[in-house]
Amino acid sequence: MNQRALKLLDGLITFKERTLKCVLDCELFTVNYPLLIEHIIREAKLYRKYIFTLQKNGEISRRMMQDTSR
Repeated sequence: MNQRALKLLDGLITFKERTLKCVLDCELFTVNYPLLIEHIIREAKLYRKYIFTLQKNGEISRRMMQDTSR
């Protein structure tokens, strides 16, 4: 299940990065501000990091979750 989640997250991140590029290049219109798209990308990358760490170590440390530098 984690492998599937990682694969889906990679797809979401790629899609949102392409969407952001098109919005910034005025090739695509969306009602979402670029900052919101960037936020979604950051959140997806963080979630992917958590899933990967869980799969590798079996747990996520409280310190890792509190780290704001991501």
